[in-house]
Amino acid sequence: MALNLKDFRFLIVDDLREMRITLRAMLESLHAHQFWEAKNAEEALDVLKAQPIDIVLCDYNLGDSRDGQQVFEEARGRGVLLPHAAWVMITAEQSMSMVMGVVENNPDGYLVKPINKAVLQARLERAVGRKMIVKEVEAALRSGKFTAAVGLAEMQVQRHPSLQGELLRLKSEALLRNGDFDAAAEFCAGLLAERQQGGAEYDQPWMLLALGRAQHQLGDTRQARITFQKIIEQNPAVMEAYDWWAQIEREQGQSKDAQRILAQALAVSPRSVRRQQALGDVAAANQDFPTAERAYGRALTMGEDSCFARPDDATGLVAAMVVTKGNDTALRALGDLLKRASRKRGTRGPHWQLSSMEASLLVTAGRGAEAVAAAERALEGYRDDNSPGRPEATLQLVQACYATGLGEQARSMVDKLVRENHDRSEVLESVRVMFTAIGMAADGSALIEDAQQAIVKIDNEGVMLAKSGRYKEAVAQLQKAAEELPNNLTVTLNVLQALLLQMQAEGLSNQSRYQAREHLARAERLAPKSEKVQQLKTRLQTLVSAAAQQAAG
Repeated sequence: MALNLKDFRFLIVDDLREMRITLRAMLESLHAHQFWEAKNAEEALDVLKAQPIDIVLCDYNLGDSRDGQQVFEEARGRGVLLPHAAWVMITAEQSMSMVMGVVENNPDGYLVKPINKAVLQARLERAVGRKMIVKEVEAALRSGKFTAAVGLAEMQVQRHPSLQGELLRLKSEALLRNGDFDAAAEFCAGLLAERQQGGAEYDQPWMLLALGRAQHQLGDTRQARITFQKIIEQNPAVMEAYDWWAQIEREQGQSKDAQRILAQALAVSPRSVRRQQALGDVAAANQDFPTAERAYGRALTMGEDSCFARPDDATGLVAAMVVTKGNDTALRALGDLLKRASRKRGTRGPHWQLSSMEASLLVTAGRGAEAVAAAERALEGYRDDNSPGRPEATLQLVQACYATGLGEQARSMVDKLVRENHDRSEVLESVRVMFTAIGMAADGSALIEDAQQAIVKIDNEGVMLAKSGRYKEAVAQLQKAAEELPNNLTVTLNVLQALLLQMQAEGLSNQSRYQAREHLARAERLAPKSEKVQQLKTRLQTLVSAAAQQAAG
């Protein structure tokens, strides 16, 4: 197609000013005139956040900054790419890690330097042409309108048979995200059978991936494992298959097999922050501390300032170093990490989990006064942190507080932790184990029982009020509990259900609709893959649509 670029907004990302000028000149000769430029990852992400960019031309090698693969992954992770935006990667190198990074992240196109105008135009036409066809499907997927995405994909297949494969892949993704696992499995199995009848030598990887994911969700672990293994046998470059296979092994208690699979994947494509994190986690669980130390160290280096960075990477690295290099060396490394954290742009200081670990290491080193100061810094950060953190991290701070004489603060944290997780047996067991480890088993059992009973009583009373039709009272009581325990999924869902019952019985008001959406957003944050959350979301959308139709008619 003859592509007219005059209405497209371009972002050119390259650390070399001369290359940015060259690309801009080529684009101007193709009648483009809306440009933004960035010389590193941070500038690129800032532009994408502020401007509605249509096409990104990003160099893979950005000097000392994060590379193009990481910028692309980060942009998608932060949700700053428009659904129709095309990403074209540019590179002058052909190293295996670069090639695998490009393949794994699946940009809309790539260019190898030196670039000429004709090649640039051809690649842009191909990338933009594809995006124009699939953009509505991708937009529906991003907004959670999965049923609509299925219909749009089917419609576009009829209009654009040349993109049938990509559109059918998006349809399978919509079915999976909508929880239609039986339908997804049947759909993909049918496509694979058609290929077999047609004499295809190899299966399409995306078909097998979607089938394996559906099998996993349906509880057919054995068959899902076989499916992911088949993908890797046919095409070792399909990195997502390794991740799913490793996840299955972890869920089945085969953590050593999971570690082996992740290491195999990283040997093929080493530049994945999240896969390095996963290897660190499973290696630490396997008590393979040298491997955990290396994996966490790489995750920290690659993920610095990334939305995928986790406090767990730093604390995991230090915990591994305690075993491999000793308490003093680990304490020095932790000091360096704290300094780095305090210098990061936009942060008020080091994360409380680092200070919590520092307190524990200082206690071991016999530096009591410094340990108390570190524990108090950790407490201050913990109180300011409203994100749903890992219970293990909270328990580490609890233990540090008990070790430094801050018992009252420790008991308060345990009370909140149990009330936020009153129906999660694995968390309650972790609390019991921690109290046993510090010689306070009886005190721990009493704290757990009191906190559990308090939240169950409030929650049950709210549910009973809703069932008896006293919706306003039910919502008020449950919302009070939700405000006190913002990370308790059960309470959040009960508030949402009470609001939906009230809206169904009494009609929608602006306030009830706003409150329902607020609690739905919180539930999606706490449990993004929960089928129950999706069901409540559908109920809310149905009520809102019905009210809109009634108002219009």
